[in-house]
Amino acid sequence: MGSKGYFIVYQDNDDLRDIHYQQIKLRLGQDIPEDQLELRDQVDKTLTVLKMIFEDDDKKYFTYFRQLLSLSQLGLVGNSANPKLAMRALNTMKDDILSLEGGKVKNIYMLQLGKAALKLSILPFALFFIVLYFGFSSTIPYYLCSIIGSLLGVWLSFGIRKIYLKFEDLNILEKDRLNPYLRLFFSVALTIVICLLITTQAAVFEIGGLSTKNYLSKYEISFLVGVFCGISEKALSIKVGQQAAEFLGLKTL
Repeated sequence: MGSKGYFIVYQDNDDLRDIHYQQIKLRLGQDIPEDQLELRDQVDKTLTVLKMIFEDDDKKYFTYFRQLLSLSQLGLVGNSANPKLAMRALNTMKDDILSLEGGKVKNIYMLQLGKAALKLSILPFALFFIVLYFGFSSTIPYYLCSIIGSLLGVWLSFGIRKIYLKFEDLNILEKDRLNPYLRLFFSVALTIVICLLITTQAAVFEIGGLSTKNYLSKYEISFLVGVFCGISEKALSIKVGQQAAEFLGLKTL
């Protein structure tokens, strides 16, 4: 059963990609129902996602925009507004968008991250063979193996963590909002710190029969250390921060 709507809803004249809500005049002591306010907020959030994932595709954007505008008017306008039905329609619409666009969004990001990791791995890969050929150092090649491994690990990490996407993930796949290159640089820096801890024997890690005590004896181990650092860079950053604070005698929040 419908109820009184407290808004006039239409396409914004100044920004055709936006929806404008004009609140009708309220009588003294009158409040806008919570379900209408919630519907408006959810429509705005959905619109934000659509603007970001269809930034360069007006055809798809306005296909969904018209649906969003219609259900907003259904739930917020007139004497027979039905916010409950409009919310159900909104949830169905979000599920449809996720089904149709979720895989594309994830694949595009994984390609971007993979290309960035591949580009950044060229330098350490080349340096690895140069150092080996000229024999500049007995330690650096192992660090370079770990750096290359960490770049692969970051790429694997996204696929492991984001097996299934939610609608709210479509416009912000990574909650910390780092772009691919910054994420990879951060992982490399963190990996170098871990490698320094290992080579100075300040930390020893063991997984089954694999021990970081052999870090400087096998390139496979140093590569795997990097991969694990890349996969778990978010958890490692917190752990390293806590350990650093304890080492300096500082309190962590």
